[in-house]
Amino acid sequence: LLDHGSPEFRFNLLLMSEGYQEMELATYQADAQELMAGLLNEAPFDAIDVESALNIWRVDVSSSQSGADDPPDCEGGTGAVVATYFDAKFCTDGVPRALTVNNGTAFLVASSYQEPFQYILILVNSDKYGGATILPVSAVSRGTPDWVRAATHEMGHGAFDLADEYSHVSDCDAVEPDHWQFNGVEPARPNITAVVGLNGLKWAALVDPSTLVPTTSNPDFTECDSQPSPVPPGTVGEFDGAGTYHSGLYRPEFDCRMRTYTTNFCAVCRQRIREVLKPFQSFSISPYDTEFSVEPWPATLTWTA
Repeated sequence: LLDHGSPEFRFNLLLMSEGYQEMELATYQADAQELMAGLLNEAPFDAIDVESALNIWRVDVSSSQSGADDPPDCEGGTGAVVATYFDAKFCTDGVPRALTVNNGTAFLVASSYQEPFQYILILVNSDKYGGATILPVSAVSRGTPDWVRAATHEMGHGAFDLADEYSHVSDCDAVEPDHWQFNGVEPARPNITAVVGLNGLKWAALVDPSTLVPTTSNPDFTECDSQPSPVPPGTVGEFDGAGTYHSGLYRPEFDCRMRTYTTNFCAVCRQRIREVLKPFQSFSISPYDTEFSVEPWPATLTWTA
């Protein structure tokens, strides 16, 4: 779908279909185009130097039946059990929206079509909202209004190792005492932190000296913080509540695609995306003119779990 040169030198994103019957593959093909268009209209992917790092492949996989398994023991579960190629199912780890697939099968199919590949995104033919990532494979359902944004959120996890920036597991109305207060070690993910203050803060270089750090603190860690942002949108600071915890983990901006699907990627997440894709870029933009020069970057990414 998008060709910027030899797969050996690009970041290869594979799209694959799940729960689409043979007669429905035309719908999947249109969904893949919609996803690609949405992604390339999203910062930082809308920049030519970032886009040039990507190859996007579409693999058509048909299933015997449509949809995904939906266990009845989760809230809203229909009890549906369907025969699909990647065995997609909702309610992973008891979370209704957590939609996962068989990663081993996904790797086998991906390897038979394209190597190397860095990331697999599986579009699931279901009208129920859901998605999840088990590195480096993401699954997302395609039947809800914001499904393309949900897919780019999952891509943040699977391709760029970004953490969730929301402050709950299921929702803020649920009783989740294990996620009230974070008391663990500093997370490795680049967009959340347990460090309080500028000293040692991962994104300190992006914080304006006039911005208070921490920028917000949750006054009651037994609840999700409902206070509005004290700073204008786009301000980089340190906001309490992230990584599925009410308090004790901090995010860089008040809102971000990794927190809310309807917003854009924050500055820290955009920087991370650029860092990962830089070795794969096929063009560099000179600060003095608009000429493009080819850069051979023989780099690959490997993931460890």
